[in-house]
Amino acid sequence: MSGRLSPIPAQAIAPAKPKYLALVRKFPLRPIRSEEENEAALAMLESLGERQRVRALTPEEHDYIAVLAKLIEEYENKRYPRGPVTGAAMLTHLIEAKGITQAQLAAETGLAESTVSQLVRGTRPFARRHIQVFARYFGVDPVLLLGD
Repeated sequence: MSGRLSPIPAQAIAPAKPKYLALVRKFPLRPIRSEEENEAALAMLESLGERQRVRALTPEEHDYIAVLAKLIEEYENKRYPRGPVTGAAMLTHLIEAKGITQAQLAAETGLAESTVSQLVRGTRPFARRHIQVFARYFGVDPVLLLGD
């Protein structure tokens, strides 16, 4: 390969509409390389969300949002990589989100407090029964608690 880009036939690309080009001039669509650029991109996205509350967005605005959101996603995935979540971490999150204690969870599910404590600490593996009880109690998909 020579390293050159192949020309794209003119008929393959629809011409950009003025509204889309105005958005690109306001905030150019290019890779995000810093936290400051990411914050600016998020602010642009938020302003378009606010505009949508006032009036319906045009197809060109939706296209712009789709590309900008993808650029933000790419930056944030590189900057803040997410690993798999353990069952213990998910259980801890669910307890905190519901605003209860481990003791309350144990009492309301019929599990021993020591069992709940061991599961939260990750010193005891989740059994199928634990996953079913917690999924039913918190109203979540059991898959969320399989993360180990």
